[in-house]
Amino acid sequence: MTHYEEKQNLKANLINDVIFYTNRLEDLWQYHPENPKKLDVVDEYNALKNEIHLLEDRIQQLGE
Repeated sequence: MTHYEEKQNLKANLINDVIFYTNRLEDLWQYHPENPKKLDVVDEYNALKNEIHLLEDRIQQLGE
């Protein structure tokens, strides 16, 4: 791999890291106390558990 390719790979990896951390910040902002429209963690957790349960039931109904 050339020096240029290594530099391009490093740049791509750093950009991917910025995207990853930006997405995490956006996810966390949904629950941040300073967010006036914040989501309730307990409600979200229970809604996701319920959705998983419904999906598992549907999968089971489809059989093998």
